Amino acid sequence: MVKPCTWWRQQILSGALPWEAGSDAVRSWLRYDIHLEAMRIAAQPHIEERRAMLEKLPASIRPLVEVELRRVWAVVRGGV
Repeated sequence: MVKPCTWWRQQILSGALPWEAGSDAVRSWLRYDIHLEAMRIAAQPHIEERRAMLEKLPASIRPLVEVELRRVWAVVRGGV
């Protein structure tokens, strides 16, 4: 039985499945969620809040969010 994309999304973003378990199409779709999370973290005014938010992420997607956060930070805040 083929799993719907929403099932894959929930499983990967919750950390139940590793990032690599998703197909290229699913991972491409999930990049938008990762971007949104990075934007949400970047919007926090204090570094302690941003660090706490990163720590709450599943270990399987945290590095992806961190990379996107650095990219977003450079655009929004003007530096790394």
